[in-house]
Amino acid sequence: MKAREIKNALFSGQLSLSESLRCAQELLVEECDSEVLVWIKNELDGYASDAILPEYRKIPCEVYVEYEDPIYGSRVVHADVQGVSEKIKQELCTMYVAQGVRGIEAIICRKNDEAPRVLIKDGKLNIVLGAVYAQGQINKAYQQTKVSYMKGILDAVRKQLINILSAQI
Repeated sequence: MKAREIKNALFSGQLSLSESLRCAQELLVEECDSEVLVWIKNELDGYASDAILPEYRKIPCEVYVEYEDPIYGSRVVHADVQGVSEKIKQELCTMYVAQGVRGIEAIICRKNDEAPRVLIKDGKLNIVLGAVYAQGQINKAYQQTKVSYMKGILDAVRKQLINILSAQI
């Protein structure tokens, strides 16, 4: 496919964003600089854990913890992070979305308006949450965001891809 055809198919909905990225990757493999091709690959396959994520992949979220209360048993509550440092609060309330566009498309289709969740696996964050909820044993902590923020990631990728394709026309 030519750049104009990919762009038109993306606008018309004939191709999903992930399909459009794949077509663009094939088209641009010999015509574009490596920075663009690396961006396309990262958006398709997801960013490595040590990669620096683009700002549009850092989205606001809420933090919840599930813990064992000695009196009431298992409870899920919105985490009150007001007592922690601004740096840690920023880290807790920002979801870093590294997965590829196809995975994000699948989450949006599957979740509709239900808020996507990601378990917090980083020990440091769990320690902080443990300090906030010291009265009980934490079973798990997770970040939850709005589907609209996930759609915002796709919108940003779509806009960047359109700019790349427009430069080729």
